[in-house]
Amino acid sequence: MRHLLIRFLVFSTLLSAAPALLQAQNSSSMTGTVTDRTGAVIPGATVGVTNPLRGTTFTQTTDNKGSCRFANVPPKTGYKASFSRDGFATLDISSIVLSVGVTRTQDATLSAGTATSVEDSAVTSGIT
Repeated sequence: MRHLLIRFLVFSTLLSAAPALLQAQNSSSMTGTVTDRTGAVIPGATVGVTNPLRGTTFTQTTDNKGSCRFANVPPKTGYKASFSRDGFATLDISSIVLSVGVTRTQDATLSAGTATSVEDSAVTSGIT
């Protein structure tokens, strides 16, 4: 009887974890660090990730280490990331691909001056 109870508890635990494991299969994530041209981190920068094809927008502010993380983002091509902070030019990166179950690292270096737009080099060079 005791072995049956233990098996039931183990099975119940595994079954309750299944939705979380399945959820990870339908999402992606993006992480990155925002720095200036000297390599110093930029806390308080606004980072936006948008996908006009899906109509989705995610926004975060970098922490005291200049880092941000977007979890549970729907996987898709055509994302655009925008990095901005007062005193720095906005940097836009387009053609970002977020793949199922993969955490993409997209760092950004901000500089003083005019806005900058960059197309993702992995997409334009055929690297995925």
